[in-house]
Amino acid sequence: IFVLIQFYAFKIGPNRYLSINNLIEDSISAKELLIRHKEELSKIFDLLPLYIYTVDRNSTIKFVNKKFQAEFGLPLKDIIGKTAYDFYPVEHASKYLRDDQRVIRTQKVFQAVEENVHPQTGITHHVHVTKLPIYNEKAEVTGVLGVFYDMTSEYMLQMTKDAQLKEKDLLLREAHHRIKNNLNMIIGMMSLDASAITNESAKIALNAAIVKMKSMMGIYNQLYVEIDQKKLVQMQSFLTDLFEDFKEHLVPPEITLHLQVKKLLLDDRFASMVGIILTELITNSIKYAFPLGFGKIEASVLKRNNCLVIKVADDGRGLPEDVRINHMYGFGLSMIQQLIETVNGKIVFDSKHKSTIEIHLPNTSLEKPELISE
Repeated sequence: IFVLIQFYAFKIGPNRYLSINNLIEDSISAKELLIRHKEELSKIFDLLPLYIYTVDRNSTIKFVNKKFQAEFGLPLKDIIGKTAYDFYPVEHASKYLRDDQRVIRTQKVFQAVEENVHPQTGITHHVHVTKLPIYNEKAEVTGVLGVFYDMTSEYMLQMTKDAQLKEKDLLLREAHHRIKNNLNMIIGMMSLDASAITNESAKIALNAAIVKMKSMMGIYNQLYVEIDQKKLVQMQSFLTDLFEDFKEHLVPPEITLHLQVKKLLLDDRFASMVGIILTELITNSIKYAFPLGFGKIEASVLKRNNCLVIKVADDGRGLPEDVRINHMYGFGLSMIQQLIETVNGKIVFDSKHKSTIEIHLPNTSLEKPELISE
C-alpha cells in the first residue's frame, strides 16, 4: 500500500499565496503511482497563474507549464532539452545558471527580484523568482524547480515612490541650505551689534540670542541619519559644537563650563528643543548664580529610564525659592516650561543641591521611538 500526501505552496503575488493538499492512497505499483503523480502535478502547475519550470543539474530544461510555454511561444519539443542560453541574452542566461548551481550546491531556497527579457518581444520585465532544490528518493539533489511571476507594475510603482522621496529630500536640503545662509547673515549682524554694546546686561542678552540662533543653525549643520525615513541628529556632535559657541559668545573666561553627553540620536525637532533648554538654563546660571563673577557650570544630556534627562548644575548661590516651587519667572524659564509641557515632560529640582535643575523628557511622548542610543 502506498500513501502519498501532496502539498504545494506557491507565492502568486505580493502577500498572496496558494496552497494545494491532496491525499492519495491506492494499491498500485510504485511505477504507476509515480506516473499518476507526475500527471497530476503537471495539471496543477498548468492551472496556476505562475511561470513554472524544472531543470536538471546541468540547467537543462526538463519541464515547463503551459503559462511558461506561452511565454516562449514555441512547442514543447523546441523547449525541453534546451538551456537558458537558447532563449535569453548571454548576461541574463549566465546569471540564471549561476543561481541554479547555487541552489544545487547550497540546497537552499533562492529568492530575488530581477530583470527578465521576454523571449519573443525582447521587452524587459521585472519578476519575482523562487528556486528550490529537487530531491530524488536518495535525498540527492537532481535539479531545480523555478517559479516566478511578473511584478513589473509593482516595481515601477516603487521606483516612482523612491524618485518622489529623493526629490523631496533634495528640496529639503535646498531649504536647509537657504535657512543656514539666512541664519548666518543674522548672526553676523548681531555679533557686530554685540561688539559695539557697552552695557553688560544688554551684551549678555544679545550674546544669548546669538547662541540660540547658532543652536538652531547647528541642527542644519549636522549630518542627518535617516531611519525609517525619519531625520535624526547626532547629539554628541551637535551639543559639543553648541558648547563651543557658549564659550565663545556667552560664558566669561572666569566661569568653567563642562558638558557630559553620550552618543544619542534625536529627532530634529526634539534636538532643537534640547538646544533651546540648555541655552536658557546656562544663560540663567551665568546671569544669577555668580555674584562674584566666577564659578563652574556642569551640564549633561543622558538617557535614563526611557527618558531624556537634561541636567544643569552650578556651584553658585542657588535658585530663588519662587523658582523652586515652580513659579517660573522671566521669559526664558517660562518658555522652557511651555516647551516641556508639549511633550509631557517635567522639571525636577534637587532638594539637596539648590543650584541643580533637571528636565525629564519621556520617550513615550514622541510619535515613534526618537530617543535612540547608538
